[in-house]
Amino acid sequence: MLFVVSYIATGQVIWNLGELPAVFGKDVQLVCTLPNNTFCCRKYNRIWNVGWKYTLTIMNDKSTNDTKYCEELDEDTHKSIITIRDFSVGDVNIPYECVYGFWKYRATLVLKEDEFEFHPEEQLPVKPAVNGYNISLNVTFQLVYPVPVCTAIIGVKNISSELILSSTTTQLLYMSTIVLDYRTSPNECTKSLIVTCLVGRTVLKVADFTPCASQDSPSMLFAIGIVVAVCAVVFFLILLTVCWYARRKRKKNIGENDKRENVPLKSRQDEGLANLGSQEDKRVTI
Repeated sequence: MLFVVSYIATGQVIWNLGELPAVFGKDVQLVCTLPNNTFCCRKYNRIWNVGWKYTLTIMNDKSTNDTKYCEELDEDTHKSIITIRDFSVGDVNIPYECVYGFWKYRATLVLKEDEFEFHPEEQLPVKPAVNGYNISLNVTFQLVYPVPVCTAIIGVKNISSELILSSTTTQLLYMSTIVLDYRTSPNECTKSLIVTCLVGRTVLKVADFTPCASQDSPSMLFAIGIVVAVCAVVFFLILLTVCWYARRKRKKNIGENDKRENVPLKSRQDEGLANLGSQEDKRVTI
């Protein structure tokens, strides 16, 4: 849809967009310069009309919708400033008219990429998915303006060519998706991966992440796995040795008991008498 940039001016009145860039969702100001003479700035009515029907919005500091519009008068600089609160898509590509007495200036506030920005509402930065040395990033900005320009760097290496950016229009704004599929190396993956997108004049950090942090490094995980395996084998061997030794000792004790039980009763009696006689001899000797 095309919008014709038109304006009507009578006398020494003109308005311009205030601070640049104008950001959707924030307050945006239009600054109207009034005649630079002794008639400024309360001799005549100051009026702001908005929309294609030129609806009266402000007259001499009084707003018909004070939750949306308000006026500030700077008499030193002869400026009438209208503030549009919570600036939205419905506030662009429509005419605004500044009137002072018999002078007026009417123009359409046209959406331009070098003047307006819509910052995505998604939480940033995001954490990429890492599988070994494979890095995957998939981020969608549901609403953004203008189309972001993105770069990706890992360490000092520019890998922006690996980024895939696709955008579609949503009303006057865009929906943009950023995709990165990249295979790094053992040395490279220990460095920071930084993905940034330039939205108009604003830099957004989409990702700031070290793929192979010490606790996530594939080589570290492999080393930990080796240590765990070795410890498990050693523990198993120790347990096996203890069990074998305990079983052997148990068999030995059982064997000795069996031998003792197999000695004839007479032999055991003779042995007992011999021991008794030996004890009596000792007594006599004493």
